[in-house]
Amino acid sequence: MKRLKHKILIFLAMICGMAAVNADAQTSMTPSETKTFVSAVTQDYKPWKSVLIDGKIGMDRLPVSPNVKIFMQKGSEITISIRVPLIGEVGRIQLTKTQVLAINKIKKVYAKEQLGDFLTDLPVTLDDVQTMILGRAFVAGQGQLSTLNCDKTKCYVMEEGWLLVPDEPIGGSVNYGFQFGPEGKLEVFTAAPESNAVVASAFYTYDGKKITMDLEAVAGAKEYDATLKMNSFNYNAAPLESIRLDKNYQKVSVKEFLKSLSL
Repeated sequence: MKRLKHKILIFLAMICGMAAVNADAQTSMTPSETKTFVSAVTQDYKPWKSVLIDGKIGMDRLPVSPNVKIFMQKGSEITISIRVPLIGEVGRIQLTKTQVLAINKIKKVYAKEQLGDFLTDLPVTLDDVQTMILGRAFVAGQGQLSTLNCDKTKCYVMEEGWLLVPDEPIGGSVNYGFQFGPEGKLEVFTAAPESNAVVASAFYTYDGKKITMDLEAVAGAKEYDATLKMNSFNYNAAPLESIRLDKNYQKVSVKEFLKSLSL
């Protein structure tokens, strides 16, 4: 992750600096140029209502790299089913507009929190998270990046691509921006409050229609890493079957739930 951390520091300095001062006129794109650029990079942003993603996830707290199925209903739900060979589904995370539900089927415990409480330090919406998972840029409060909302952004030409910085911070205090590579694909998303108390980043790489998203969050001396490999996207898919939380399941705090992941 050292390479990613180096990129985070450079990128964060750029989005914070460019949000505060005017960039060199030679690197700043005009509104017309920005609209042309956005039209080009979003031409593959096809409309969708639901999607089922098959992939694999890796993170420090998990002893294995399990398979995942991610179901998303546009604007209303993200459900992540975690599966391991020979056992099947071992856990699930579900986000709706109002809450986050996490279930550990092996330990028979679950945690439930209001979505606002869960995302206090980085106030993004469910729509924003869905857009990020699909490898697309967004303008907070305005939806997926398009020629209709790109007038609320500034775009800059970089040595190896472009940097797009929305005019308004998320929630009025979280600076964020997107870096696009030479082919116009999203490569980096970084966000941080003005205090830089928390820095969250996503790095994207592509292999045909497959997308790998490396996630990193830094909060003081604590660091959290995860990798999501998305191998296939089945649009207009049906939802995953729900899990019945019967009397055998115990509700625990988020902290206790994270401890339960040490299988």
